[in-house]
Amino acid sequence: MALGQKLALEDNAHFPDVTLDHSTIGALQYLTLTRLDISFSVNKLSQFLKAPTQHHWSACKRLLRYVSGTRTLGLSFRPTTPFTLEGFSDLDWACNVDDKRSMTGYCVFLGGNLVTWSSRKQQVIARSNTESKYRALASVTMELIWIKSLLDELQFPLQHRPIAWCENLGAHALAHNPIYHSRTKHIEVDVHFIREKILHRALEVCYIPSQEQQAELFTKSLSLSQFQFKCSKLSLSYPPFNLRGMLNNKTSCTSLCF
Repeated sequence: MALGQKLALEDNAHFPDVTLDHSTIGALQYLTLTRLDISFSVNKLSQFLKAPTQHHWSACKRLLRYVSGTRTLGLSFRPTTPFTLEGFSDLDWACNVDDKRSMTGYCVFLGGNLVTWSSRKQQVIARSNTESKYRALASVTMELIWIKSLLDELQFPLQHRPIAWCENLGAHALAHNPIYHSRTKHIEVDVHFIREKILHRALEVCYIPSQEQQAELFTKSLSLSQFQFKCSKLSLSYPPFNLRGMLNNKTSCTSLCF
């Protein structure tokens, strides 16, 4: 996405070929299963499928040009120690121009390798940045607990508690403070859920500076330098071999790893 670009429902004339827009966005949604760097853009464009405009289609073509130029970019997995489970959550508060809902994003690393990620719009309107951050923290907490339970079922328990990294000091303090305030009653369910995991030592919530927040890629458009830096932190890289040369040599596609 272009830096600072704000897409809206009625920001330009309607795009005449709605079927083309739907099929293109649908194909890009499948691509987000392995290309996390376009998750935010695809999710944003998916919000305007009902009535796409010329601006929406221009943003879609920009995304297609980026995908065409980075066809060999993919996730890399490496053996690492220690075997830890960490989650990063971020959001862009009230970023939606039409309904003022926030954009939530999170990513989870297992042993230093990225295994799951998400970029979506929150279901409710948050009245404060702390409330919105806390809902994002609850989302990544549920993902961490699910992955931990899956590993326990496979009889592969973790040696350390899962860690949820949050950049908002208010949400971090709310997760550890046992005193409730009248302004947090409407998010009491999320507060109880996260605090229960902390008290049972099933989760650890830690603070991380915003410049080191890896989930920022899933919530907003970034500058080129920031975008490339976040991609490198998320284990996105080009393969070390000549992909076209291997395909010309009729190498089996099953031997290629992305």
